[in-house]
Amino acid sequence: MGCLEILLMDGTSIKQTPETIFLSNLKVFSFCGSSIEDSTELALLPFSGNSCLSDLYLTNCNIYKLPDNFSSLHSLRSLCLSRNNIETLPESIEKLHCLLFLDLKHCRRLNSLPVLPPNIQCVDAHGCVSLEKVAKPVTVPLVTERMHTTFIFTDCFKLNRAEQEAIVAQAQLKSQLLARTSLQHNHKGLVLDPLVAVCFPGSDIPSWFCHQSMGSSIETNLLPHWCNNKFIGASLGVVVTFKDHEGRHANRLSVRCKCRFQNRNGQSIRFSFCLGVWNESCGSSCHEPRKLGSDHVFISFNNCNVPVFQWNEESNDGNRCRPTSASFEFYLTDGTERKLERCKVTRCGMSLLYAPDENDRGFQGTRVTDTVERTSSEAFVPIRGRSHSQVGERRNGRMRDEMPL
Repeated sequence: MGCLEILLMDGTSIKQTPETIFLSNLKVFSFCGSSIEDSTELALLPFSGNSCLSDLYLTNCNIYKLPDNFSSLHSLRSLCLSRNNIETLPESIEKLHCLLFLDLKHCRRLNSLPVLPPNIQCVDAHGCVSLEKVAKPVTVPLVTERMHTTFIFTDCFKLNRAEQEAIVAQAQLKSQLLARTSLQHNHKGLVLDPLVAVCFPGSDIPSWFCHQSMGSSIETNLLPHWCNNKFIGASLGVVVTFKDHEGRHANRLSVRCKCRFQNRNGQSIRFSFCLGVWNESCGSSCHEPRKLGSDHVFISFNNCNVPVFQWNEESNDGNRCRPTSASFEFYLTDGTERKLERCKVTRCGMSLLYAPDENDRGFQGTRVTDTVERTSSEAFVPIRGRSHSQVGERRNGRMRDEMPL
């Protein structure tokens, strides 16, 4: 049995494997739908202390607590704990540096989250109706990482505004770190590459979005010198109304955006990308549809790393090539190209993002409630207030900057 790599024990009532079974090479273990009475029994299962295990599926196992030795699973990449009775996760989970996917869907008693591993790519806490507290920070981001991260808190109705802001602040900090790395490698352009996305219940775009609009589209003029050497990308946010979103594709949803940048000569570039997405995380065996009956907020921090427009700052031709206006159109699909007509974007917002200086305290972990947007001649603009040069107002059905170009 020493060569066994995959062990599927779904729906069984086995509480302990014989001591003579040596499963040192086990990489995938699934125990979904099996009853575990206490954490002692969980510790006796064959994955305990296994340094090779990469995928662990424990959906609907009646688990109330994870064992103390859980942090010894140093190679773990996917952990599915959906539909269990856990109230919190052990603080030692932060030590699982290889963990990428954490599935906590429908853990209805889960009331708090500790600091999660730094390399996490997806946290799916859909339906955690008792969740009230999230660690600050949610994760400790690494400067060297280059990966898209998604935090899904759909139907987590007990998360108050402060907790939601903490989640968004963490996403912003991580995007700053990643975008800062891109700047150091001279990745510059206009095509938006999503870095971090979050979603949670709500009906309002955060006030720090400088340009906001009702409906599913927004158009704005761009300020002179908006694309300076500190420009790293854009933050985008939408409010989505779900009307009985349940069906064959309810476990696959993608919030997408079509962008258009245009210069004074009428030349433009168009591209599309994904703001937020969910599917069956961690390869979970829990495939029941997600039914969302309330509004949710999706926020995405996006880096610009493809050289679409190139210009010389000292060249008149370069000035004519630089985009002077931008438009964004948002819509939802089922993960393919099929639009979801039952889901509507009712509000949207956009803010340009700029990298802080190395000695700027904002780079060290400032909350979104403190800072968000910066120009070449200004410090970070407080999001609770508005910059006269950057506040957009509604005129003739479009967003327009107060400062003339």
